[in-house]
Formats: sequence, C-alpha cells, structure tokens
Amino acid sequence: MSHFRLTCPKCGMERPADMSPEACTGCGSPLDVKYSSNVRKLSEMPTPLHDFKSRLTLGEGNTPLTELATIGGKLPLRKLYAKLEFLNPTGSFKDRGTATMLSVALEHGVSELVEDSSGNAGASVSAYAARAGIKSHIFVPADAPEAKLRQIIAYGPNVHPIKGSRDTVTTAAVNYCKKHGIVYTSHMLSPYFAEGTKAFAYEVAEQFGQELPDHIAFPVGNGSLLSAPTMGSESSRNPDESTTYPSCTASSPGM
Repeated sequence: MSHFRLTCPKCGMERPADMSPEACTGCGSPLDVKYSSNVRKLSEMPTPLHDFKSRLTLGEGNTPLTELATIGGKLPLRKLYAKLEFLNPTGSFKDRGTATMLSVALEHGVSELVEDSSGNAGASVSAYAARAGIKSHIFVPADAPEAKLRQIIAYGPNVHPIKGSRDTVTTAAVNYCKKHGIVYTSHMLSPYFAEGTKAFAYEVAEQFGQELPDHIAFPVGNGSLLSAPTMGSESSRNPDESTTYPSCTASSPGM
C-alpha cells in the first residue's frame, strides 16, 4: 500500500499518486501530496517514492548557509545569512524539485517527457533527464535569454522555440503531450516538484537548530521557492508544539 496520495487543497478530491494530469480533474487546482504520517526532522522527511534508494540525484541540496557579517552589520538586524542555492548542480534551487519529480517519473516507467520553461527549470529538467536516460522536450519562448538556451541545449534535449507569450509556450507544450501521448512534467504544476523543493525548509530548520530565523526573503519568478518551503514548514508542524515560524517576503525584478 502506498504511503501517500494526491489530494486537492481546494475541493478535497483524493486519488492514487501517478503521473496523470497534474491538476485536479474536478476544479483544476494544483494537487498536493498527502502522506500517511507527519514529518519531524530532515532525516525522516517523507518523499513520494516507494524506493528512496533508487532516487535520481546529481548531488542537489545541502547548500551552505553563510553569515553575511559585513552587510548585516550595516543593517538594523541581529544577523544576516544567505542560503547559497546557486551551488545546486545546474545553478538553481529548481534542482531540488526536479530530482524528486523525475525520480517519481522513473518509478512510473516514464521514458519521454515534456517541460516548458524560460530558463532555469528547462536547464534543470534537461540535465536530470539526461542523467536518467529519459528523452526530453523543452518548450521555450523564442526570445528566451541566449545564456539560458545555451545551458539547456548543452544537456541534449529536443528544444522547441515558440513565438508568443509565456502562456502560448505552455499551451504548445500541453498540446504536444496530448498529440504524442507524452508525460507533461511541469515544474509549475507538479506536486512532486513541490515536494522536492520542500527540502529547503527542512534544511534551514536543521542548519539553524532550535532558533529559527525571524524572517526569510525569497527572490521569486512564479513563486515555487516561496510556496514549497512554506508548505514544508506546515507539513512538519507538530500540533502540540507552539513553534513560531519565520515570516516571508517575496521580491522579483518586476515587483
């Protein structure tokens, strides 16, 4: 019997975990992974895998937590730290989510997948798919940054440049999946990607020990780095404890 299921946080629908469409068939909301028990510490962190020893990894996670003493000393703060997520294998936190998402894909026998991304997620999925021997199709905006495209191409996927808005790129990817019967591994919708990203929250808790930070500032695009760690904090919450969790701020170049 599986130790987890997929559940809709909006309408409450539950179904067995699989690689079928990554949104609720009833209301269209993104799904969550629901485990049979809560988590207490990183070493006990549940994963949506039946065989954790066979997980796909490139060495993601366990990034350093570094005190920024000089900058912090100039600000009205007790201490300031940086979590160095750029030290993940392809240079971004998205490797956390990709590792889990593609590990689940491997358990389900996926041999070909589709992702749409304007940069970091495309590079991450391409790299992990190459490691797993999975054929990948990455749909990108035709005007995506050249440096990001070069990184994606370096891992050997089939790149599909699409003219139009970001939504147009997503629509093209979804239609390609339907036409060819290929799994859509969307970093924006996949509950397994979100599960992998939650490890950020558990790592921060272990690195700080008993005294959690008062506040965490997140750089965001679509908000996956902000939302998944927040869910990670909630999933590790013990109802009998009165732990105070950090407040969070999101910022992006367009905000």
